[in-house]
Amino acid sequence: MEGFALLVYLLYRQTFLENWRVIFMTSNQKIIRTDSYIEVYEYEFPIISDFEITNREKKERVKEFDDLDKDEKELKLKRLARTREQAKWNLIRLVDVNFDNKTSFLTLTTRENIRDRSLFNNMFDKFVTRLNYHVLGTKKRLIKYIAVLEKQKRGAWHVHLLLFSFPYVPHSKLLKIWGHGAVRINKIHEIDDASNAGRYVAKYMKKGMAQELLESMVSRAILKCWF
Repeated sequence: MEGFALLVYLLYRQTFLENWRVIFMTSNQKIIRTDSYIEVYEYEFPIISDFEITNREKKERVKEFDDLDKDEKELKLKRLARTREQAKWNLIRLVDVNFDNKTSFLTLTTRENIRDRSLFNNMFDKFVTRLNYHVLGTKKRLIKYIAVLEKQKRGAWHVHLLLFSFPYVPHSKLLKIWGHGAVRINKIHEIDDASNAGRYVAKYMKKGMAQELLESMVSRAILKCWF
């Protein structure tokens, strides 16, 4: 894969900073560290940009997927796969540095067959606002969460929601706050070590990330996060 990462090292079970960040970068190397591992990316060529693209030029270059020729479509899909992989690693890092014994994993579904992504997004945002107010007693958003949207077989949207440092809330109350259908509390029982949390969650949400990418063709954020 020309110009992309040729080598990735993962060094586990080491204690570093409280959050992940890029700690070192040269023209052809990038290092990212979290509490549980270090990632070292080595690129075949230096990452150098000596030109600027104006907004007008960007708009002129944007094409609908159906308007692309065969080679352009293939390139677009390759970039899509690369972006999906980057999204997976971003998710892993976010989970690894925020996961604790008060982390809750919820799935929200709807009674009605909500196929409109924007409508579902709006319903979900209102749920988070109500949840924040009823649980934490404030209109200011203090909840830390990651959410990934996914389509069901019937075409309706649902969402997987990971809440960090979140107090216990009875299932009946969650149902009332959501108000549009079912709330499933998913037990993260396969994790034997907190350092594995990110990988488990990324595997569980992998399908949803792929659908989000295909839906937006990389024009929107893949993960909805609030920290």
